[in-house]
Order: sequence, then structure tokens, then C-alpha cells
Amino acid sequence: KSSSNGLFYANIIADEVFQGATTETLSISNTNLLMDGWLFRCNVMTETCAKMSASAVLTVAGMEQEIELSAGWNSLSTFIDPTSDDIETVLADIMSSLVILLGDDGFYYPATNTNTLGNFDPTAGYALKLVTNGTLHISGLRNPNNQMAIPAGWSYLPIISECNHNILDLFDVGIQDIIVIKEIAGSNVFWPEKSITTLQVLQTGKAYLIQTANT
Repeated sequence: KSSSNGLFYANIIADEVFQGATTETLSISNTNLLMDGWLFRCNVMTETCAKMSASAVLTVAGMEQEIELSAGWNSLSTFIDPTSDDIETVLADIMSSLVILLGDDGFYYPATNTNTLGNFDPTAGYALKLVTNGTLHISGLRNPNNQMAIPAGWSYLPIISECNHNILDLFDVGIQDIIVIKEIAGSNVFWPEKSITTLQVLQTGKAYLIQTANT
């Protein structure tokens, strides 16, 4: 394989990414966008000679999610596994307007360079405040996770899908454990005990506050 446009090649060792390194067929899994454009060639050797094949180019098709955000409070989630999980890199489009980013495990406050969240988690939901309107572009591969565990009590609920989902369809058998789901930057609420269902559809790119009775 070569990640230097053919300047250098390295022999492949079988691992969780490369299977069949010493067979007729090489299989590549768990790719990421950093591997786009890598070159691969086959080296066949006997005791007396060696033959090198022409190079093949690996193309990794990435995705991008565009999320419109407003001045003031917003919510945020994504179905993309970003190329980089560095918070400043993921939020580069809105960094100049970002006041604070809140998550279940802490906060990121750029003004004082305080980050108790660590890296950006594509399986988490966030609340954030902006000074001006902005558009966030998140690039990477589709998040392979399509299920998540929701802790008992209050937490942020991300929408890890590129589609909007009706609450009743999304939770199905677990609907009896939901106490409240509410918008972070809005007044709509799903509160079955009180028969309040002004919130019925969960939108991709957003996150919600949820309270559950059980995990």
C-alpha cells in the first residue's frame, strides 16, 4: 500500500482493516476518508523472480451533513462519523460565533479555552449558543451505529439518522419508559402522561432533552 501517491510502498499486514493480504483477493473494511486515494499493488514472488502489478486506487466515498443554526440557542447531532473528532475542527464553520457547547459530560467554552467534553462524539447530542446565524458542514463517513442506549433520568437525545423520525415509530416497544421529550431551543413537548404531544417528529441534525424511567 502507498499513502504517498506511489512515492513509498509498504507491505500490508492482516488486521481489522486488511484481510487476505497474502491471497489473490485483498479485502478492505473500516475505511476512513484519510484513505481516499491510497494506492495498492500486488507483488508476486518466487525463489527466482518477482513481478509487480499495476497500482489500483482506493476511492472512499464520504458524506456531508449541512446543519443550519440560528443566533441564540440551538441543538446539534449528526449521523456522520467525522474525519476528525477534534471539537475545533468539527465546529470550524461556526467557531467565530460559538459561545458555548454543552453535552451530557461537560462543556466547551472557547472564550476561556475550557473543554471538559474532550473530543466531539458523533453519538452524542449537544446544546450550543451562537452569536450569529451559521451553517455547519460535517464531513466523514456514515455513522455505523443505528441503536443507542438512553440512560435513566435526563440526558441529551441525538438523532443519529439522516431522516426525521416519528417518536412513536422510533421508540416502539420502549415508549412506556419515556417520561418527557422536549426541544432544546423551542417549546414543543412530548409528554404522554399529560397527553401533551406538540412534539411528534424528531429532526435530523437536532438533539432533544429526554427524561426516561429506565435505561
